[in-house]
Amino acid sequence: MHALGFGEQVHSYSVKLGYDASVSIKNSIMYLYLRSGRVDEARRLFDAMRTISLVTWNAIIAGYSQIMGSEKDYLKAHHSGSEALQIYLKLHRSRMKPDLFTFSSILTVCSGLVALDQGEQIHAQTIKSGFLSDVVVGSALVNMYYKCGSAEKATKAFVEMPTRTLISWSSMITGFAQHGRCVEALQLFEDMIITGVKPNKVTFVGVLSACSHAGMEAFDFIEKTEFEPNEFVWSLLIAGCRSHGNMELGFYAAERLLQLKPKDCETYALLLSMYISAGKWKNVTKVRKMMKDKKIGSLQDWSSISIKDKVYSFKPDDKSNNQSVEMYRLLDDLVERAKSLGYVSERSLDAVDEDGNDEGILSSTIHHSEKLAVAFGLLSTCQGSSIRVIKSISMYRDSHSLIKHISAMTGREIILRDSKRLHQFNDGQCSCGDFGSLL
Repeated sequence: MHALGFGEQVHSYSVKLGYDASVSIKNSIMYLYLRSGRVDEARRLFDAMRTISLVTWNAIIAGYSQIMGSEKDYLKAHHSGSEALQIYLKLHRSRMKPDLFTFSSILTVCSGLVALDQGEQIHAQTIKSGFLSDVVVGSALVNMYYKCGSAEKATKAFVEMPTRTLISWSSMITGFAQHGRCVEALQLFEDMIITGVKPNKVTFVGVLSACSHAGMEAFDFIEKTEFEPNEFVWSLLIAGCRSHGNMELGFYAAERLLQLKPKDCETYALLLSMYISAGKWKNVTKVRKMMKDKKIGSLQDWSSISIKDKVYSFKPDDKSNNQSVEMYRLLDDLVERAKSLGYVSERSLDAVDEDGNDEGILSSTIHHSEKLAVAFGLLSTCQGSSIRVIKSISMYRDSHSLIKHISAMTGREIILRDSKRLHQFNDGQCSCGDFGSLL
């Protein structure tokens, strides 16, 4: 903040000296405001510029992209991503040619928004402009495709790269692991070692994800690699332990995750759900007391879907959309049809204690945000098209079960990326194999 204050003084001084018309000075000040979270000031500077150089376009797009990646507020992050995409469209219409920095930033934005259609259009533009061969653009393209749920196109982009770096290899390994294609992830890791590329922590996280998903003993892998697990690794271990019934190790991993994120509501919710499922009511009471003492709030459950360059967001029991009546009618119909196929609605997660008292820590609603987003997607897109949803927290088990049935009943591919992993639903199955940190 001290640097920001000094920067504001420099900005004022430059105006007094008459240097405020300098494009380079304006770019620097605009980027300072963006990096400091002063988005409105940065945008005012940008909108007031009469002449906009490519450096300026790149600075504002990269700034919004970085805010999107670092912003903890889910809706603000999505707003920043949407703004970056709109600015890129203005750049494209201006007939000024983007460069590799532009493409790298905007492909990262498409990854965050799960905006596959826009990402494919930008892919085509990289081919026309000749930047596809650049390793930075190629790696961003691989990352975009796998995060948008298209493992095949990510693989094709990776194979066609003339040069591959550690980032490229790590992105593809992680992509395979996220899509449940564990054998391919581990084979690619071996190929990387053979080519002489030395793995880093990101690579090991991808391999670990594949090991956990495939049922291998991931704790042994951690000890052999001798690196300190981060929050994502502990989340993977929890998912693996729950999936394979090793609850004691799962409790250990959850408590280690809590040490890293002592104020994170979702981590407490995950630990609670594990203790409740195991009937460890003393531990449930202990965790709830910790939450009360530390004033841990409730889960911020939001889901969004992008349709025709517009992002629609939903919270649980949301009725703000002008198609709410149709959404709820469709969702209720899908639930009834799913019940005839064996679906049993669950109360998530067991927001109750041993005596049946509702503590209100976890959502007990049947209209979770991801269900509403999927229903809206079904209403708003043509038959046969894929539905892509982003969720701010982990999926609920009940939603996961229902959406598997919905994919079978509607014949739609439904791709949902939650805070922990990507879920790709097709014909009643999920790519995660029912493996994941579900609430």
